[in-house]
Amino acid sequence: DKVQAERDKMVRRTALVPAMIFEFEIDEIVFDEPTFPWCSPASERIFGKTAEELADARVMVDMIHPRDRCSFVDSVTKSRVNLTMWQWKGRFIVDGVNKVLRLTSMPVRRGNTDVVRWTGFIQDVTETERLLQVEEHSKILRGIYETIPGTILFEIGYHGSG
Repeated sequence: DKVQAERDKMVRRTALVPAMIFEFEIDEIVFDEPTFPWCSPASERIFGKTAEELADARVMVDMIHPRDRCSFVDSVTKSRVNLTMWQWKGRFIVDGVNKVLRLTSMPVRRGNTDVVRWTGFIQDVTETERLLQVEEHSKILRGIYETIPGTILFEIGYHGSG
């Protein structure tokens, strides 16, 4: 069938992309039933789930860290109401592992329906966030070190060595 052939072609084209490319859909009448009509094979790498397992997008939403769920809902609602780019970064718990994921997508209303569909990608930025935290901690420690007079460091070192 032609639709399946197009989907297979998209899977091949996106297989090596390091982000999960997706279509995310919400029917405004049944708001609590979001879906992923399509997502790339990176869903397994990012969420540990196949595209079929993520078809019900509540599976992904349930992985969002409890403290980040409100900001997720707020961001998707704002994007849906204003039909503006949806950008959100939040924490997920995937198979017991904490991840930070960045979501970027653009919404489109399907015709004269109550359905809004986003096309975009989800990228794992966990390592980038960890490195930013390390850099921030280093700046703080460097600032503390630079404010301590050298004589105090010398005195502590001198008396501490016995």
